[in-house]
Amino acid sequence: MKKKHDPLIDGLLETEEQEENVYYKGINFEKEFAAFMKSDLGWNEVKIRSQQASFYNMRGTNVDITAQKFDVRRKIFERHFKMATIFSCILMASSIFIDYYYALNDFAMFLFILGIGIGLIGALLLRKSREYWVEHAWVECKNRKKPTDIVQIETVWSQWQHYHLTNNKQYKFRYLYFVSASGFVENALKVATDRKINCFIKEGDKFKQIYYWD
Repeated sequence: MKKKHDPLIDGLLETEEQEENVYYKGINFEKEFAAFMKSDLGWNEVKIRSQQASFYNMRGTNVDITAQKFDVRRKIFERHFKMATIFSCILMASSIFIDYYYALNDFAMFLFILGIGIGLIGALLLRKSREYWVEHAWVECKNRKKPTDIVQIETVWSQWQHYHLTNNKQYKFRYLYFVSASGFVENALKVATDRKINCFIKEGDKFKQIYYWD
């Protein structure tokens, strides 16, 4: 006996299947760029699909990729902290040695106090380095057949700004990326470039950063 088909149900199933395919294509596209961020752009950690705070939306904003890396300023401050700590220890050890063997009390005391002072400066440098502990990137990915237009750029830019209005301390978003599988409309790329949004396209199996004046 031939099975009867309900056109309405068949249509709903087909639509659901198409939406599911679009979803998984989007996820795979995001995973590919996340891997590229770690291998080529110097990011240490990446996370797919995270919810970020928004000043005008209680539910927050869904971000395709969140990336994290150590801030270069952190390394500079830590390097100076180590140098200050070593120099401080040398001065204090020298003051004890001079006081014990040469009885130059005043000079030994000067070296000891100087060593403590440099040690305190080192501690301040370490504390300062923690202000620049990490930095983050906000990434929007579009795996669509049509090029990204200015409306999509404006939407992401607004979401980015709304996050910063919350003064959220969990993430320090310093970089905004927009990745489009089908490129950008000219005026969209111009606006993105003016706002220092890092724009990438996919050519074959590789991602390439593009600029308005290319």
